[in-house]
Amino acid sequence: MNISSALTAGSSKDPAIHGRRRRRSAAAVASVALTATALSALPASGTIGPAGVRPGNSITVFHNIDFVAVGGYRLGSRVTVSVVRNGVTIGTASGPARDPEATGAPGLEVNHGPEGTPLAGDCWQGHTPDIRPGDHILVRGDGGTDEVIVDDIRFTGDPAEETPGGDILVPFTAIGADGQAIAVERLDSAEFRAGSRVRFEATDIIVEPAATAGLGEYVMRYPSPFTPSRNRDTLNDAQLRALLLDDGHAIGFGHIDPVPAEAMLVDGLADTPGPAPGCESAASATNGVATVTPSVINGRTPAGATLRVEGFSDSAGAVEVTLSDADGTSVSASAVIEGAGLQTWSVDFTADQLADLEGNIAVSATVDGIESGISKTVIKDTVAPDGPSASLPAGTYRRAQRVSLVAGPSDQIRYTLGAQAAPTANSGTLYRGGQIRIAASRTLKMIAIDEAGNVSPVVRQRYRILRAPSRPQIARARGGDRGGRTTAVATWNPPASSNGSRITGYSVTALKLAPNGSVASRKRARALPARARSVEMRLSAGRYRFQVRAINALGAGPWSARSNAVRAR
Repeated sequence: MNISSALTAGSSKDPAIHGRRRRRSAAAVASVALTATALSALPASGTIGPAGVRPGNSITVFHNIDFVAVGGYRLGSRVTVSVVRNGVTIGTASGPARDPEATGAPGLEVNHGPEGTPLAGDCWQGHTPDIRPGDHILVRGDGGTDEVIVDDIRFTGDPAEETPGGDILVPFTAIGADGQAIAVERLDSAEFRAGSRVRFEATDIIVEPAATAGLGEYVMRYPSPFTPSRNRDTLNDAQLRALLLDDGHAIGFGHIDPVPAEAMLVDGLADTPGPAPGCESAASATNGVATVTPSVINGRTPAGATLRVEGFSDSAGAVEVTLSDADGTSVSASAVIEGAGLQTWSVDFTADQLADLEGNIAVSATVDGIESGISKTVIKDTVAPDGPSASLPAGTYRRAQRVSLVAGPSDQIRYTLGAQAAPTANSGTLYRGGQIRIAASRTLKMIAIDEAGNVSPVVRQRYRILRAPSRPQIARARGGDRGGRTTAVATWNPPASSNGSRITGYSVTALKLAPNGSVASRKRARALPARARSVEMRLSAGRYRFQVRAINALGAGPWSARSNAVRAR
């Protein structure tokens, strides 16, 4: 369910139990809303990361169930959610921003538990990261990055406690990423659920400092007798007490309407990492390879470049990383480990170490002698493909032509025409099949790009397309001299283009004008040579305009514009 709609409408589906993990609507954790005035009065949060959160966007984190919901992104735009620890990306999910309930805040709900077949962005890719306090959640979308740091909010009592007066106490700590206690007035998202039948909301629960008054130590108090906001089975006080002494509690801040930039919650008394229902293919892992940079080594990779492998481990003493190809060639190196408990590690392989490896290279890690189940593959291919070919040979043609292009089975083709620069791996027109129309004399330039990103040499095909010449440029006509023969003179300049075939001559027509300016009659001059730029025509007395057209081996081109009107005399 979309997070924004749940804030206003409540959850419409029952939670599904699996262990201590409950599938629930993220935003239904609290139905009580703070006013805008109350929000502005709250202390500054320590959870906003260095990149900040842009206005209108939001990030919600349930770290103990590895669930992240983001909203406010452009519908259909690509959104990528990453979990970063010690600068290493340990988990990623990516997909188009969706808004199935038309809330106006499209986004993703990663590891919520999709209903039906998971779509892109519903589950973590490859494996489910165990999100912990201090991790950074980075969201890239709409041309920018939003970032929060996971706060340390956790339940510290399991089971809950009962006071002599009959109240139920659920202890927890809430310490921000800045190391400071999260103020009690910010902890607005207390809730208890037992399926969809019984619900205690924030207005039914008192959140207060614990008696020990340690840093960030609080309790959720359920006052006796119990008055839940929802009790569809009309359970009595004893039955409600039994439920409250078990699990079903949630605490944190930020599940209010409107959704703030960041929200941090825990759902259930235990840290239960792993995939939500429907995301089982992205199984939880505490050891594995996270990223390999670059993911492809090709002919454009700088000489001497290293291959960096980064990953994550749990209380490891040693991590050995191995690269191996299909021929059995392998190379190993020890990684440098950072941190205690949930760790990250990295190792660099030099160009010399990579020299004998080819093709699909498996990247695996052995943690304290046990091989991790999370590996990666890097492609090494430095051989350029053959250039593409065209269906039409280069040459001279008497009319416009159509050309199709062919390259290797998995190769892309990019091309340019005429004065455009030769294509590159990132420029030029991507050929998508079909035919390219060559309507004028042009040079076709094309390259092939293989799956590894290697680029072929540029193939050039010169096509000369012959056509009739373009229209000449009419110049100023002159009337004849008084006395003698009755004549007038037409003048012109050559056409801008002969269209691939030299001009062999010109044709000139004199248009005799009626009193109203219309054409009364036409007279064609004799054929004129290619060098001609004017002709004196013997005409009957009257007013005339002239038109000229050029001729080449393919025929006569279009008539020029009409000249000024002159009098033959």
